[in-house]
Amino acid sequence: MFQHILVPLDGSPLAEQALPVAAHIARQMKIPITLLQISSMSIEYGPYFSQAGMVREAIIEEELAHARTYLQTLAQSPLLAGIATQSEALPGIAPASILSYVDAHPIDLVIMCSHGFSGLKRWLLGSVASQVGKHCTVPVLIVRAEQALSRDTAAKLRVLVALDGSSFAEAILEPAINLVATLAGPSQGTLHLTQLLQLPTNEDEFVYKQAGIDLAALRKSAVLAAGQYLQKVVEQLQHGIAAQRDVHVTWTTEECQDIAGTLLHMAEHGDSRGYNLLALTTHGHNALQAWMVGSIAERVLHEAHLPLLVVHPPQSRFIH
Repeated sequence: MFQHILVPLDGSPLAEQALPVAAHIARQMKIPITLLQISSMSIEYGPYFSQAGMVREAIIEEELAHARTYLQTLAQSPLLAGIATQSEALPGIAPASILSYVDAHPIDLVIMCSHGFSGLKRWLLGSVASQVGKHCTVPVLIVRAEQALSRDTAAKLRVLVALDGSSFAEAILEPAINLVATLAGPSQGTLHLTQLLQLPTNEDEFVYKQAGIDLAALRKSAVLAAGQYLQKVVEQLQHGIAAQRDVHVTWTTEECQDIAGTLLHMAEHGDSRGYNLLALTTHGHNALQAWMVGSIAERVLHEAHLPLLVVHPPQSRFIH
């Protein structure tokens, strides 16, 4: 269960599209929201103010005062009525300052929009959302400006969850179930687990053939093992948190050449009923055993049009 939501904003209407879903979750769970705006003018204009310290400080304070007024207006708006809402305006660089704020406060869910104004006076929210998603140690819900979560879509929420067979990737399951249960109606939320298996390249096939290895048998065994793994995870969830939170859980596994591309296609086009959200951990446990690393996670974060729920658990949780 979530206890405290952080909504980073940049002063733009697009960034504010994270607020309706944050307000809905906060009301359902009776938890507080903190609105955070990072003022980075001193960083952006730094070279021009290097010889004008007093002017620089005055501009920074003016920017912060404007941000405080803006945040206080939002906090008192009808959208957030009845929700314990506080606001913070701080100087700094948006990604690093947001991450530092999360580490220093009892935040356990960050909700932000992936597109905002860019340029000297606004941080590029798409890039910031990606950086926060990749490095934040609490779940991050990235709402897409072009496909925000509404009450209508949330009523029968279907979430595609990417797993890779590791306990590290499974860290997404509990926050995903809690989110589905909170947003969807009773017995209306579905979590669909998938594990994508990388098909061998032509070079791989040649090597296996030269070594006398039955590649077809290996592939069949891998698909079987993935299915058994997902079935086990589903059964554990159905006898645990999914049952407690009244969330349906299903699964599929698939072979593919392009894992990131296949995952994106599955999420956005691969099911007639459609998905409202894609959930995944942003890094695998290590480079050898997990596929959600490097360019794959990066590509999903940048190319997905659906809202994303991402988790980057601390490595220490998985060191025994």
